[in-house]
Amino acid sequence: MRRCLAAAPALITLAITMGVVVPTAKADLPPDQTVTYRLHVIPTDRASATHSEIRLELAAVEQFGSEIAWQVRSIRITRFDAESASISKWLDEYPVVQTASGLWHILHADPMAPTLDEFADPPLMLGIATGATAYTVNLEYRIEGTSPPPGSPLNVYEVTSLLDYALTPEGEPEPTDEGEDEPVETTDGEDDPT
Repeated sequence: MRRCLAAAPALITLAITMGVVVPTAKADLPPDQTVTYRLHVIPTDRASATHSEIRLELAAVEQFGSEIAWQVRSIRITRFDAESASISKWLDEYPVVQTASGLWHILHADPMAPTLDEFADPPLMLGIATGATAYTVNLEYRIEGTSPPPGSPLNVYEVTSLLDYALTPEGEPEPTDEGEDEPVETTDGEDDPT
């Protein structure tokens, strides 16, 4: 046992010199993040009403240099009426993230202080979210994002994501809401109406 412990510093040195990155302990990770994607009635008009929003609760689980691996702890989908009142809500905890690790890997300029624009390109997520009440049918969702290139006319919000999404109430043959490369407002969720 002593021999193994004595060899540990040498192994760590060897790992560092060979370019192997050792994951960071949880205490050294950035704080949890909330990211909300607001879907507007007129996607390119920031003044138009929000018809739906998709909120992600994220927790950092690993760090490799400037890269943080984020776990999507929950996805909350809310629909609004014309007066911006919440009419339906759904929740899926620990949704399926379609990456090799099941985590969302992001390179951050400062890993301890992530910025909102670094969350503008969510990976493919799909699943079934449970209705918040017994009267709300479950909702099948598919969400994937891309970032518009700098200078694009699609950059209509302070932080813009281009989202491919489909929201299909259980039992419906087709999505009731869908978009392809749709500009959506990306926020930290602090001033969300929900």
